[in-house]
Amino acid sequence: MTSFSYGVLTVAFSYAVDYTTVNDAAILTNSQSLLLVIVKILMGSQVLWLEGIGVVVAFGGACLCSYDSSSAVADHVETEGGALRSVFGDFLALVSAVGGLGYIVLGKSLRNHVETYAFMFINMTMAPCMVLLFMLATGQEVSFDRHINHGVWGWMHLSPDRLPIEICTVVICNLMGTMGYVRAFKYFSSVIIAVAALLEPVAATFIAVLLHVGVYPSFMGWVGNILVVV
Repeated sequence: MTSFSYGVLTVAFSYAVDYTTVNDAAILTNSQSLLLVIVKILMGSQVLWLEGIGVVVAFGGACLCSYDSSSAVADHVETEGGALRSVFGDFLALVSAVGGLGYIVLGKSLRNHVETYAFMFINMTMAPCMVLLFMLATGQEVSFDRHINHGVWGWMHLSPDRLPIEICTVVICNLMGTMGYVRAFKYFSSVIIAVAALLEPVAATFIAVLLHVGVYPSFMGWVGNILVVV
C-alpha cells in the first residue's frame, strides 16, 4: 500500500499538470500537511495549537512561493478547455496529495519494522511496476526496449537529456532527498515530515539561481520562503 500510494502521488501529479497550471498543481499536491491535520481533527485526535498554526503558516508560505514563481515564468495562462478542464486538473492534484498523505502515514508505520535501504529498494521496485501496469491498462504507448520516447529502458541513452539526468535524479533526488524522508519517518511525526516537504520549492529556488536557470524571488516570494522556514 505504501508503494501504491507513492505511485498515486507521482502519476496523479503528472496528469494534473496537463490539465491545470503548474502552480495550482504544486500547491494542491503539497497540501499533505494540511490534509493530515484535517484528518486528525475529523478522527478526534488531538492537534496542538502550535502544530495547527505551524501547518497553516507553512502552507500559506508555500502558496506565496508558488504564485511568485509562476508569475516569474508567465505561467498564469488559461489552460485549453476552459474552467472545467482546470477543475479536473485541481482534482487530480488533490488525488496526488492524498497519495502523498498515504505514503507518509503508511511509510512511517512501516519504517518501525523495515530498515532504510530495504524500504527504499522495495518501494522503488514495486511503485514503478505498478505505474507500468497502469500504463498498459490505460492503453498508453509503451515498449520494452530502449526507444528514447516510450521505451521502458529509454533512460539508458547517453544523450544529455536521458542517462545523465537519470543519474542525477537517482543520486541527488532519491539517495539524498527521498532517503532523507525515509530515515526521518522513524524519528519524527507525520505532520513534521509533511511540513518539511514544503521546503522543497524554497531549496529549488536557490538551486535554480545557482545553476543560472532561475531568478531570485520577488518580495512576495521572500515572504513565502521565510514563512515556510519559520
